[in-house]
Amino acid sequence: MQTSNAAAIASVTKNGSGLQVDWGDGDKSTFHYIWLRDCCYCEVCGDCHSSLRRYVPSLESIAIKPASVAWDPEKIVVEWESDGHVSTFAANWLNENRYDDRARSARRQPVIHWDASTDLDDLTFDFDTVRSGATERLALQRHLISHGIVVVTNGPREPGCVTEFAELFGEVTQSAYGAVFDLRPSNAIGTAGTTFRDVPPHSDEAFVYSPPGIAALACIHPADDGGDSIMVDGFGIAEKLRRDHPKSFHLLSAWNHHFVRLHPGKLDQRAYAPVIALDDDGEISGTRLHTRASGPPDLPESVMEDYLVAYHRLCAMMMAPENQIRLRLKAGEAVVFDNHRALHARSAFSDPRRFMQICAVTRERFHQNFRLLATELGDSRSANLVLRAGACR
Repeated sequence: MQTSNAAAIASVTKNGSGLQVDWGDGDKSTFHYIWLRDCCYCEVCGDCHSSLRRYVPSLESIAIKPASVAWDPEKIVVEWESDGHVSTFAANWLNENRYDDRARSARRQPVIHWDASTDLDDLTFDFDTVRSGATERLALQRHLISHGIVVVTNGPREPGCVTEFAELFGEVTQSAYGAVFDLRPSNAIGTAGTTFRDVPPHSDEAFVYSPPGIAALACIHPADDGGDSIMVDGFGIAEKLRRDHPKSFHLLSAWNHHFVRLHPGKLDQRAYAPVIALDDDGEISGTRLHTRASGPPDLPESVMEDYLVAYHRLCAMMMAPENQIRLRLKAGEAVVFDNHRALHARSAFSDPRRFMQICAVTRERFHQNFRLLATELGDSRSANLVLRAGACR
């Protein structure tokens, strides 16, 4: 592979416990010796992709250093002092995997927040266009990653068709209530979703260790009155909480919340997990909020009152109309959302014919399909994005 000017190596100097690389575009990166040795994927050490890796880090000294370093614009060659092993690193590969702040930031897909003022036109896709076109399907998936929500129109409207919407980004998986769940009053399963009353914003199945990843909610028959689908950006309200009440934000990200769902003799699921999950950089990776499945908190006395104040504040933001998008889905339309970010709700209705269906795809399978599709279309940047792990900790 030809090395681009930006990824070409301009100079290499030893810098304490690593090498400083000056790139052709003027950027600089440091690669620690221990990182370089751990990331040698030669035939002797084995690669990290096939499970045939033979190198074990503990076999090498943590104070490893090179006996010699040679370089040219396209590669760096290191001979290690301890055993004479030679590691060769292509400039393109080093540039793609550098871990300075700028490079790490570039590997993250920007989070775009939304609220009641957001126009959903740019997040709305035609079903047949997306299903038949790989480029359009990748665009839908990319928006789903950045916004956590997309709307799909002009799709099928028969019972069971929700799986066709889900197949635009993955394969349907089982949930606590089966692969496809009917949201209509005639459903004998007793949840708020099978009643006529309003349902507050929530994350589906917050009471399991790994909640459903990406959900598709399709309209088979809308209600004549009410029954609006309501969406809240969990990341957006969490960031508002961080801005206005940093102590409250810390409490909801540092302590576990108690979630529970119990159907005597049939179902007993409980999870202890934070409402706001953070990544290594302190950025939000997922939210988990379900007031109807909120059990008695199990927290120290010194924390309890302040924690519940923080929880109340976030719930108030969740319920505020300015933070809610209301969707009046028609038959053949679906809202697809990241269940580890977007909270969904419903307004009350009285029409017994209202019929919605929901199903989900695992987060892992969605991310895998996104990477494979991006690679197929030659979009290496998208294929190598560091995607958010969600609300699991």
